[in-house]
Amino acid sequence: MAVNLTTLVKVKQFLGLSEDQSDTDNLIKAIINGVSQQIAEYCDRRFGVTTYKKWFNGTGTYQLRLPDFPLRAAYQCSIENDQAGYATYSGGGTFASINLDSSSCTLVNTEADGTDTLTAITLAGKTITELSTSIDAQTGWGFTVGTGYSAYPASQLRPFSSGDAKNTSWVYFETPAEGVGIRVASNTDDVIEATECLFPCGNNNIFVWYKAGWTLPDIDAQDANSDSSEVPKGLELIVHQICADVYQIQTGDTDRAMESERLGDYQYKIAGGVTTQFVHRYSKELSAWTRKSL
Repeated sequence: MAVNLTTLVKVKQFLGLSEDQSDTDNLIKAIINGVSQQIAEYCDRRFGVTTYKKWFNGTGTYQLRLPDFPLRAAYQCSIENDQAGYATYSGGGTFASINLDSSSCTLVNTEADGTDTLTAITLAGKTITELSTSIDAQTGWGFTVGTGYSAYPASQLRPFSSGDAKNTSWVYFETPAEGVGIRVASNTDDVIEATECLFPCGNNNIFVWYKAGWTLPDIDAQDANSDSSEVPKGLELIVHQICADVYQIQTGDTDRAMESERLGDYQYKIAGGVTTQFVHRYSKELSAWTRKSL
């Protein structure tokens, strides 16, 4: 999905081009798209309104800072966990372990001759039962689904590393338990606070379901002064400056900046290296909108 941080008409105004000067419209759109994507990658975040379900480390305080902003809503927070099932390993070899993160469950086992086998099972779109089936299909591995969790989404399991699964009777998989009261902290756009208790210290022990981000503009919006965009003006200005830089190179030295050009519907593909070069030039200015490290 395209992540456009500005519109064609705004960039044309910034470049000093008239609205009826349309011979480079497709080029400018390609530049907007390329610059927006590169800025999103550099800032390591999604700018558009997105719903997240993530696990975080507890702080031991009433407040928890989230990496995605601005916060629009906080739907659920759990500080305790339920057991959704457990895995076992009864195979041979010298070592076995399980690593679970937000996107995959990786089964690891080491044979007696030192051969390592790593099997990554994607979590997206799987229920606990479907994850169980995938684990059961691997030699030596088994999974028992907890009562009531057969249809629970595997992507919401608590991340962990099991250590040595070979010498453990079972490895528990945990889900968020009943939620606690939370709210978005006043005068912030990235902090939630608990209304009933502390966020206990721990590793990936706090589950939060929330929504964050800005409404992004339609690249083809016709009115530069009234569109649906919530992109901050400071960030929008940086986007315009980078687009102008790339445009100047593109129109002045097309061989160096253009990766491909297709006639007919006249579409452009801008060379990624050129856009990246300008994005990094504005790294200091972009720091305010970079994904926050926790």
